[in-house]
Amino acid sequence: MLKLFPLSRLVNRVHLLWAAHYSRVTGKPAASGVSYTIFDSITELPSTIWDQANEKNDIFLSTLYLQALEQAPPHNMSFRYAIVRDKGNIIGIVYFQILQMDYHIHLSIMRMLKIDKRLAKPEKESKDAEKTRIRLLVCGNAMLSGEHGFYMRNLSFERSMQVIAEIAYDVRTSFPHHVAITLVKDFYRKHDKPGKPLRPFGFSSFDAGPNMIVPIRPNWRAFNDYLNEMKPKYRKRAESALKKGKPIERRSLSLDDIIQYKKDLYDLYSRVAENAKFKIYTVVPEYFIELKRKLGEKFECVGLFLNNDLIGFTTRIFNDNSMEGYIHGIKYECNKRYELYQNILLDDIRAAITARVSEINTGRTSIAMKSSIGAVPNNMDCYMRFSGKISNHFFSHIMYFIKPSTEQARDPFK
Repeated sequence: MLKLFPLSRLVNRVHLLWAAHYSRVTGKPAASGVSYTIFDSITELPSTIWDQANEKNDIFLSTLYLQALEQAPPHNMSFRYAIVRDKGNIIGIVYFQILQMDYHIHLSIMRMLKIDKRLAKPEKESKDAEKTRIRLLVCGNAMLSGEHGFYMRNLSFERSMQVIAEIAYDVRTSFPHHVAITLVKDFYRKHDKPGKPLRPFGFSSFDAGPNMIVPIRPNWRAFNDYLNEMKPKYRKRAESALKKGKPIERRSLSLDDIIQYKKDLYDLYSRVAENAKFKIYTVVPEYFIELKRKLGEKFECVGLFLNNDLIGFTTRIFNDNSMEGYIHGIKYECNKRYELYQNILLDDIRAAITARVSEINTGRTSIAMKSSIGAVPNNMDCYMRFSGKISNHFFSHIMYFIKPSTEQARDPFK
């Protein structure tokens, strides 16, 4: 005899299927069971509560760093912050950046991501198609490589992703202008299928390229210990670069120095930024000043001087037990003769050994050169969805074809 499926169970099954479909298409997850408060500005945040919730002591989630960034932000960037509670207890913090990308400026990025102008909704005040804007909501920090977007206490990775998807949906839909894309970045591949918890909400994963990290070995008590462990070919290259860079004077710049050289630092930074393949933001001249003012000794700006002329600089941020080899600038006409960039990388290693940190994060670019001084590629994934149903469906099928440029990594050690 045919066994009929109980109507109540059938209705419940249909409801669950519809809810799953709705979440996947719209990006709106079912309620995660936690509560959260969204803040539009760092000045609105209860700073003590936020910093106490940042239990991993990530300086890039600290209110000091976030204040520096918000007080001197890129012109196309705004921010949102969320404090997460479960049964009244604070269990997490989440950080968002909203970037406005003008189509004609960021055409190369649009092409890479297969975005066309139909996804960019023109502002009411402009009818010029070339001035249409696409807004990108980022959970994390678009100015850094690494996991700097959130911290959750006593939540599984899967549930944390559901909470992030829920908050991101609210941030996106409450923003006064259309937000075309949501990006959750960056995840090292330490989780089993890390993007899986976001797929029910329509997110697709893509290879964001490796973050190049230099592990600082415990037995490196001095810079020569590092050089002694290199293979002869790579040691010879490093010593040649150091010899070429010997006429360069390194000066650790104070706050007053950074203010004095503000224009020169920004000019050198702009030269490097202009050569970037993809540029979704540009820092402002006051950014370095605010970093030094807020972070103090945890931020270092080193000027490279030749005959008292500033020809390059590099910045470092000390983040607990790691060091971020951050923004730099160089005068390209001096680069080859004095090996400025190679010396910046080697100086970072010297500084990390002196500071007794365990690693240097050097970012995604220049894989071959960075690996030649000891950086190791750490693969990372990002998760993205478009707000439009049709565009997101199309995008999910082309994600496989979006690949970062590849360079051969080297092993310089014996």
